[in-house]
Amino acid sequence: MYKYHQENVLAIQQGMKYTLENIKNGIINEHLSNESHQKRRHKRYVLIQTRILSGLVVSWSETIIKRLYYEPNAFSDIQIQKLHELNLQQKWEFALKVAFCKAYNVSPSNDTPLFNHIDIESQTNIPRSARDRYRHIKNLITNELLPAINIRNKVQHGEWLKAFEPPNSLEFSRELTRDVNREDIISLQTKINQFKAIYQLIHDLAVFKQGNAAVTFERDFDKNYHRIESNRILASNRTQRKYIEDIIGRYERGLDWKQRNRGGIVTRTINRIIN
Repeated sequence: MYKYHQENVLAIQQGMKYTLENIKNGIINEHLSNESHQKRRHKRYVLIQTRILSGLVVSWSETIIKRLYYEPNAFSDIQIQKLHELNLQQKWEFALKVAFCKAYNVSPSNDTPLFNHIDIESQTNIPRSARDRYRHIKNLITNELLPAINIRNKVQHGEWLKAFEPPNSLEFSRELTRDVNREDIISLQTKINQFKAIYQLIHDLAVFKQGNAAVTFERDFDKNYHRIESNRILASNRTQRKYIEDIIGRYERGLDWKQRNRGGIVTRTINRIIN
């Protein structure tokens, strides 16, 4: 099963890569266009590809957590069955809780490995620092993953420009419309990096043997959490305008390099033919 989920992960990652390239190419083509109607067409193309990427990112977040279920020795059959019954946010939270309890040798209260009635905060036999780390990760799932899920749900239901109040979409929502239209290549790349870092934190708890898991988790926590904080800072300091300028600048420098080296390439090719 792990192999099959890994194939899905790789396919979606390839889709995200191609869609990111499409967005960057659309930005460049808009810059190169001289006619206003061409600029509008490329701008709309960038919007379409951005909405597609928004859906892919959250689909990928679901696929990687499903893959984690089937890592060797990570979860039991009954835990995997429970995970499949949950929504996406609950999947991540449940995977975190089970992996944490397993890593720190918490015994389930009802002799089933679901840890339904376990309150992590009350586990005084677990160091306070470890419980604080657990709380930080759970907050990350709420603050980073849940908003992405909500936007994905709007996009997947066709609300690409104007969003409506759930669950029946009967009333227009200014707040959700603002959130949907704030999605851009910067925010989506940040989400990809954030989900990778959160996944790694849970992975360290889930896949290593008892005893070693807690050691690995605590040893690498600061490094992984620093990645999350760095992603936030980078995203807050990068504006869409500056990002577009960087893309166009790299494109123009690439063209300049090709033009400056074209003569040398032709000369070397002719020399090889003659010799």
